[in-house]
Formats: sequence, structure tokens, C-alpha cells
Amino acid sequence: MDFSKYNPAKIVLTFILTLGLLSGGRFAYQEFGVMGPLKKSLASTPVVKEAVIFSEKNQTVVQIELGKVSSLQASIREITKLLPMDDGYVLDIEDRRNEYLTRLWQENRFALEEAAVRGNLTEMQALLNENLAQAQLDSWLVEVDEQNLYLQLQAGDHYLYEIVTRHHYLNKQPIGKVETGRM
Repeated sequence: MDFSKYNPAKIVLTFILTLGLLSGGRFAYQEFGVMGPLKKSLASTPVVKEAVIFSEKNQTVVQIELGKVSSLQASIREITKLLPMDDGYVLDIEDRRNEYLTRLWQENRFALEEAAVRGNLTEMQALLNENLAQAQLDSWLVEVDEQNLYLQLQAGDHYLYEIVTRHHYLNKQPIGKVETGRM
């Protein structure tokens, strides 16, 4: 085959232009067709103070700062309805925890983790009632659904949200992944 009649500069230029158009199209689709509308719908949700969306390690991270909520479970359900129905995202919930709330979480974490594995929810509730009754909290709540245990602790302007995945649910296919974090 005679390659002398092909102009290498035109080939390289065509390749670069095609790559640029494809990359630009993908960026525009992500930004204006997926990320932008998702960010707007999250921002319009009353429980969301701020939402940041970015890509990390082939996953879309949806980082949400929640304000004080009356039900963490209902808030997470409301938020996840807005997210894409694939498993390519991580929902990272930011709260306003302090050392006191973090210590209470650490002291009571084993009860929640055990209940998530063994399903002894009544024992967990009794232990939390006993432990948290003496704590200096404005309120606390633990909620349960098929997938998770939801714990929220509130003291003054600070609040802690933790979500523990139930063990039996790990064998099913969850939609996405939820993490909680420090603000």
C-alpha cells in the first residue's frame, strides 16, 4: 500500500479535531444534560443546604450537605429519588458533627453494626434508649428500612448522621452507595 499520497498532517489534524469534538460533546452532555439538572433538582430540595457533584475513580460523587432534618431516612429517600438509577454514583452526606456527637456515635456503633448483621433491632433500640437517655442531646432518632439503619443525633447547632447498611441487604444489588461524613 502506498502511503505517500496520504498527508500525515491532515490525518493528525483530523484525529485531533474528532477527539476534541467527541470530548466536548461528552462534556456538554454531562454538564448540561446530567450534572446541571441534577444539581438544580438537589438544590431545590429543602433538606439540602449544598450539593457538589464531581467524578472520582470512574464514579460520580454526589456530595450533599444536609441541614437539620426531622427524619434522615425520609431525607435520604427523597434525595435518592433524584439520582440516576445506576450504581455509578456515591452519595456522600455531610453533617455538622462535633467531638461529643462523634464520641456518642463511637460508643453506640457496635449496637447498630450488630443489629445490621444479626437483625436484633429490639435489643439495639433498648441499648440505645439506655445509653442515650443520659446523653446531653436535644434529640436522637434511629430508623430502619430493608436496606439501612439511620441514626441521627442533635445537640445545639451540631448534628450527626450515620447510615449503616444492613448485612442481609449486601447480597442484593443496591442502587448506588451512601456514605456519611464530617462537615
